[in-house]
Amino acid sequence: MTPSIYCGCPRPIGDVGLLCHLLGADARRLLADDQIRGKGCETFVVNEVLKQATWADVETRAYHYQRRDEDIDLVLEDRAGDIVCIEVKAAATVTAKDWRWLVKMRDARGSAFRAGVIVASVAQTTPIGDRLWIVPYGGPWT
Repeated sequence: MTPSIYCGCPRPIGDVGLLCHLLGADARRLLADDQIRGKGCETFVVNEVLKQATWADVETRAYHYQRRDEDIDLVLEDRAGDIVCIEVKAAATVTAKDWRWLVKMRDARGSAFRAGVIVASVAQTTPIGDRLWIVPYGGPWT
Protein backbone atom coordinates (compact mmCIF):
# COMPACT_ATOMS: atom_id res chain seq x y z
CA MET A 1 0.00 0.00 0.00
CA THR A 2 1.08 3.57 -0.56
CA PRO A 3 0.50 6.53 1.75
CA SER A 4 -2.78 8.35 1.44
CA ILE A 5 -2.84 10.89 -1.39
CA TYR A 6 -6.04 12.60 -2.49
CA CYS A 7 -6.61 14.90 -5.47
CA GLY A 8 -2.89 15.16 -6.19
CA CYS A 9 -2.15 16.67 -2.77
CA PRO A 10 0.26 15.19 -0.22
CA ARG A 11 -2.48 15.50 2.43
CA PRO A 12 -6.22 15.10 2.00
CA ILE A 13 -8.17 18.28 1.28
CA GLY A 14 -10.08 18.96 4.50
CA ASP A 15 -13.22 20.49 3.03
CA VAL A 16 -15.35 19.75 -0.02
CA GLY A 17 -16.03 23.47 -0.54
CA LEU A 18 -12.29 24.16 -0.62
CA LEU A 19 -11.79 21.26 -3.04
CA CYS A 20 -14.45 22.67 -5.39
CA HIS A 21 -12.88 26.12 -5.18
CA LEU A 22 -9.42 24.74 -5.99
CA LEU A 23 -10.88 22.82 -8.93
CA GLY A 24 -12.72 25.92 -10.15
CA ALA A 25 -16.13 24.28 -9.73
CA ASP A 26 -19.36 26.03 -8.83
CA ALA A 27 -22.57 24.31 -7.65
CA ARG A 28 -23.80 23.77 -11.22
CA ARG A 29 -20.55 22.07 -12.24
CA LEU A 30 -20.54 19.96 -9.08
CA LEU A 31 -23.93 18.55 -10.07
CA ALA A 32 -23.18 18.19 -13.78
CA ASP A 33 -19.57 16.94 -13.82
CA ASP A 34 -19.14 13.30 -12.73
CA GLN A 35 -15.42 13.79 -12.06
CA ILE A 36 -15.96 16.75 -9.74
CA ARG A 37 -18.90 15.08 -7.98
CA GLY A 38 -16.87 11.89 -7.50
CA LYS A 39 -13.89 13.75 -6.05
CA GLY A 40 -16.22 15.71 -3.78
CA CYS A 41 -17.95 12.58 -2.49
CA GLU A 42 -14.64 10.82 -1.93
CA THR A 43 -13.19 13.82 -0.09
CA PHE A 44 -16.26 14.05 2.14
CA VAL A 45 -16.30 10.35 3.08
CA VAL A 46 -12.53 10.04 3.59
CA ASN A 47 -12.42 13.10 5.83
CA GLU A 48 -15.40 11.97 7.90
CA VAL A 49 -13.94 8.47 8.40
CA LEU A 50 -10.53 9.91 9.33
CA LYS A 51 -12.17 12.19 11.91
CA GLN A 52 -13.92 9.19 13.48
CA ALA A 53 -10.67 7.19 13.48
CA THR A 54 -9.04 9.76 15.79
CA TRP A 55 -11.12 8.61 18.75
CA ALA A 56 -11.39 4.89 17.95
CA ASP A 57 -10.04 2.32 20.41
CA VAL A 58 -7.80 0.86 17.69
CA GLU A 59 -5.02 2.99 16.23
CA THR A 60 -4.96 2.85 12.44
CA ARG A 61 -2.97 4.25 9.54
CA ALA A 62 -4.77 5.45 6.42
CA TYR A 63 -3.75 4.66 2.86
CA HIS A 64 -4.99 5.13 -0.67
CA TYR A 65 -4.30 1.86 -2.50
CA GLN A 66 -3.40 2.08 -6.16
CA ARG A 67 -1.58 -0.50 -8.23
CA ARG A 68 -1.78 -0.46 -12.02
CA ASP A 69 -5.53 -0.20 -12.67
CA GLU A 70 -6.50 -1.34 -9.14
CA ASP A 71 -7.77 1.38 -6.81
CA ILE A 72 -9.29 1.47 -3.32
CA ASP A 73 -10.12 4.91 -1.99
CA LEU A 74 -9.29 4.30 1.67
CA VAL A 75 -7.56 1.46 3.49
CA LEU A 76 -7.35 1.59 7.28
CA GLU A 77 -4.70 -0.71 8.75
CA ASP A 78 -4.08 -1.43 12.42
CA ARG A 79 -0.76 -2.44 14.03
CA ALA A 80 -1.61 -6.14 13.64
CA GLY A 81 -1.99 -5.72 9.88
CA ASP A 82 -5.78 -6.09 9.84
CA ILE A 83 -7.45 -3.84 7.26
CA VAL A 84 -10.79 -2.26 6.44
CA CYS A 85 -11.25 -0.99 2.89
CA ILE A 86 -13.63 1.76 1.80
CA GLU A 87 -14.62 2.61 -1.77
CA VAL A 88 -16.73 5.71 -2.47
CA LYS A 89 -19.23 5.97 -5.31
CA ALA A 90 -21.25 9.08 -6.12
CA ALA A 91 -23.81 7.00 -8.02
CA ALA A 92 -26.88 5.29 -6.60
CA THR A 93 -26.29 2.27 -8.83
CA VAL A 94 -23.46 0.00 -7.74
CA THR A 95 -22.37 -3.09 -9.70
CA ALA A 96 -19.91 -5.94 -9.18
CA LYS A 97 -17.36 -3.96 -11.19
CA ASP A 98 -17.38 -1.34 -8.40
CA TRP A 99 -16.31 -3.83 -5.72
CA ARG A 100 -13.93 -6.03 -7.72
CA TRP A 101 -10.81 -4.53 -6.06
CA LEU A 102 -12.33 -5.07 -2.62
CA VAL A 103 -12.87 -8.74 -3.50
CA LYS A 104 -9.31 -9.03 -4.78
CA MET A 105 -7.92 -7.43 -1.61
CA ARG A 106 -10.13 -9.65 0.59
CA ASP A 107 -8.96 -12.78 -1.20
CA ALA A 108 -5.29 -11.71 -1.07
CA ARG A 109 -5.29 -10.70 2.62
CA GLY A 110 -7.48 -13.54 3.95
CA SER A 111 -8.45 -13.14 7.60
CA ALA A 112 -6.51 -9.84 7.85
CA PHE A 113 -9.24 -8.32 5.66
CA ARG A 114 -11.85 -7.40 8.24
CA ALA A 115 -14.38 -5.54 6.08
CA GLY A 116 -14.93 -3.88 2.73
CA VAL A 117 -17.46 -1.11 2.36
CA ILE A 118 -18.77 0.78 -0.64
CA VAL A 119 -20.27 4.10 0.40
CA ALA A 120 -22.85 5.18 -2.18
CA SER A 121 -26.09 7.10 -2.67
CA VAL A 122 -28.23 4.19 -1.51
CA ALA A 123 -31.15 4.03 0.94
CA GLN A 124 -30.01 1.13 3.14
CA THR A 125 -27.07 -1.09 3.97
CA THR A 126 -26.88 -4.18 1.76
CA PRO A 127 -24.51 -7.15 2.19
CA ILE A 128 -22.86 -8.09 -1.12
CA GLY A 129 -20.61 -10.95 -0.07
CA ASP A 130 -18.26 -12.26 2.58
CA ARG A 131 -17.28 -9.20 4.71
CA LEU A 132 -18.53 -6.79 2.01
CA TRP A 133 -21.34 -4.21 2.23
CA ILE A 134 -22.82 -1.27 0.37
CA VAL A 135 -23.80 1.46 2.84
CA PRO A 136 -25.49 4.87 2.53
CA TYR A 137 -23.41 8.02 2.97
CA GLY A 138 -24.30 8.35 6.66
CA GLY A 139 -23.51 4.69 7.37
CA PRO A 140 -19.81 4.75 8.29
CA TRP A 141 -20.21 7.27 11.12
CA THR A 142 -23.76 6.94 12.41
